[in-house]
Amino acid sequence: MKRFFKCIFVLLFLAVCALGIFFIIDYSRASEGKAPIFCLQDEAVNDGGTVIYKGAFYKVIDYHKTINYSKNIFYDDVKIGNYGMKYEDYESEWNKLIEKYKENEYTPVTTETLSSIKDIKTGATIEVTESSAEFDALINKIEFKSDAVVDGMFQYELFVSSKNSTYAFGYVEDAEGIKGGLIKNISDLSYSELDAETTNTLVQIIKANLKE
Repeated sequence: MKRFFKCIFVLLFLAVCALGIFFIIDYSRASEGKAPIFCLQDEAVNDGGTVIYKGAFYKVIDYHKTINYSKNIFYDDVKIGNYGMKYEDYESEWNKLIEKYKENEYTPVTTETLSSIKDIKTGATIEVTESSAEFDALINKIEFKSDAVVDGMFQYELFVSSKNSTYAFGYVEDAEGIKGGLIKNISDLSYSELDAETTNTLVQIIKANLKE
């Protein structure tokens, strides 16, 4: 009987230790702004990408709340606490970001700047005088693959001054609308096949600039 209780005690002790290790690891990841690995997804919030997780005795909220999509401004943070923690508990933090943006004190960080667009068919080139935050957000989400032999029917060349790179872009359209597209970084010969939604957004950015 004593041996039985000893085994139960050892198992409980090991379980508590394991849960403690899980919490420490997820707490460390939250401090670094990373999603937890020892939790299950509990809820996806329709605010731009926030996900709520639940662990054995704790809760993690991985915020990705849209402040201004066109300007690529989001409230990004990871919070960890007990089950009583609520999504709204950190409302004051994202409200500060909203106020900062309204006061024009917030400058979004971008890694791409669309500088000029060339219509390959006509040879006409127009200079983009203002940085397109929407283009910046879109191009940074595209996953490029390395392939030197990819080719396609490209309609435009997009020059990005900050990278000193040129992208060739083409798309397929029929009576029902845009079906998809292909974009190629001429500088390093990488490419990506684009879905209809991404392609349509890029086409609208290009056409809006070509009309100016």
